[in-house]
Amino acid sequence: MNYKFPILSHIDDVLPAIEGRDEFIVAKKDGYTVINYVVVKPDTFSRDEEGWEIRRECRGLIFDDQGYLISRPYHKFFNMNERDETDIKNLPFFREHNVLEKLDGSMVRPFMLNSELRLGTKMGITDTSMMAEEYLAGHHVNLHDQIEIWLAEGWTPIFEFVGPHNKIVVDYDQPGLYLTALREVDTGNYLDIQEFTHYTKKHNHKALSSDNGQLDARIDEIRSAKNSEGVVIRWYDGHMVKVKNDWYLRLHKTKDAISTDRKVVYYIINNELDDIMAILDATDKTRVRDIEDWFWMVYNDKRQHLDSLYKEVRTKFGDGRGEFARTLAKDISGFDKSAMFSMWDGHDSAYILDVFVKGHLSTETKWEKIYDYLES
Repeated sequence: MNYKFPILSHIDDVLPAIEGRDEFIVAKKDGYTVINYVVVKPDTFSRDEEGWEIRRECRGLIFDDQGYLISRPYHKFFNMNERDETDIKNLPFFREHNVLEKLDGSMVRPFMLNSELRLGTKMGITDTSMMAEEYLAGHHVNLHDQIEIWLAEGWTPIFEFVGPHNKIVVDYDQPGLYLTALREVDTGNYLDIQEFTHYTKKHNHKALSSDNGQLDARIDEIRSAKNSEGVVIRWYDGHMVKVKNDWYLRLHKTKDAISTDRKVVYYIINNELDDIMAILDATDKTRVRDIEDWFWMVYNDKRQHLDSLYKEVRTKFGDGRGEFARTLAKDISGFDKSAMFSMWDGHDSAYILDVFVKGHLSTETKWEKIYDYLES
C-alpha cells in the first residue's frame, strides 16, 4: 500500500499514464481541465501496470488553461480487505496512524479560476459544488481568506460537504463543510495530522476524531457501529484505507437498489420489495410506495387493454391469425401485436406483461420503451 506519491506539475505528466484507457475522462471546461476516472477495471489501479501511481492520482485533478496542475484532491485509496495490499494482515498497525471519521457527503476542494475562488467536486464546478460555495459564503467568511492563503502556498484543502440536501445514506440535520485534509499540489504529500487538527480547531470545523490505539483490536467494533459511514485510517505518510461499517454498506446497497424507477420496478415485478422496504427510511418508503402504486395502476390498465383488444381481434378474425397479421396488426404497436400472438398461443395478459417488463429492465434505454408502452 505504501509508495511515494508522484511529483506532478503539468497535464503532460499525466496523459501518458491514461493513454488508451477509457476508464478515464479528460474534460475540458471553461478555463480549466479535469481528469477523473469514471469506471474501475481489474487493472486500472493495479501495481503491475506501468503508470499506476499516476493513475491513482486521477481522481479529480484540475489543470489551468496552460495545463499546469492547480488542484490535487485525494489519491485513490481502497477499502480494507478490498485487495491484497489492503488486506488486514498486511496493514502496518504498528506504525503511527490516526482513525478519522468518514463523513458521508461530497468531496469538494477550492481552486482559483480567473482570479476568483471556486469550489469543485471530482468533476470540477457542479451543482453540488455551487451549493457548497453558497454555504461557504454564508457561514465561513474567515475561512475564505485562509483558503486563499493555502492555495497561494501550494496546498489543496479538501473538504466534505454534507447536509440534508446532499444526503447519501447518513442523516445530517444541518449542512456542513468540513476540512478533511490538506495536500501539497506538486508532491502529493499530506499535511501532518497534528498540524491538520490544529487548523480544524482554529476555524471551528468539526475536529475529526483520532485514535492511535490498537486499531486492529477494534475492527469488529468499528464494523458494528451504526448511524455513520465508518472510518479512514490514515498513516503519517498520507496513505490510508477505508473501513465501512456493516450498517452503512447494507443501507448504501439498498439506496442504490432504489435509485431509479427502473430498479424499483425490478423488485416489484420479482416480488422482492418486502425485504427492501424493511430497511428504508420514511422518505424513501414514500417514494417507493408511490412508484409501486403507479406501476400497478398502469399494469392493470394495460391488462384490461390487452384483454379487450384480444376479444376484439378474436371476434373479428376468429382463428385467422394470418388475416390479422395482414390487416389490423399493421396499425397497432409492436408490443400489442406481440401480445396478441402470445395470447393466441394461450398465455394470459398478466404473463405477457410480466415477460415484457422483465425483459426491459436491464438498461434505462429499454426501460424507457416499456415505460412509454405502459403509459400509452
